[in-house]
Amino acid sequence: MRNYPLIILLTLLVSISGCAYIPFSGGKLTGTPTEALADWREIASISIIQLETNPEQPYSVNIWMVAEQARIYVFAGDNYAQWVQNIESNHAVRLQAEEKVYDLHAYRVTDPDEYLSFTHVWNEKYESDRTDSDVQENYLFRLE
Repeated sequence: MRNYPLIILLTLLVSISGCAYIPFSGGKLTGTPTEALADWREIASISIIQLETNPEQPYSVNIWMVAEQARIYVFAGDNYAQWVQNIESNHAVRLQAEEKVYDLHAYRVTDPDEYLSFTHVWNEKYESDRTDSDVQENYLFRLE
């Protein structure tokens, strides 16, 4: 027996709560085109942004991010997600934070020191205890 009333109730609760994080992919992002920031800490307080990959057939996801000085990062962990695969084919991405959209490029972080620096910022922002430092087994991207 399908539990449609429960599904409807959960959908209503998410809608009413104003929850901005719904883990479904979408298409092209809309918003105000904005020049990239020199210092991304300005948006560091935002927990979830939208990231669009694959400019030919836009694919966007809601995702956590961290900003450290002039750098901004998105992280997939060891999940070889569709957006990760798209970035490997084409580095062009668009980031939407609130109503602003930034045209950027995503570059996979392979430097262990940069990865370790990222984990400190990630742990502080998301109250995490991520301690793995194997950058080769995780998908971390710096947006520029």
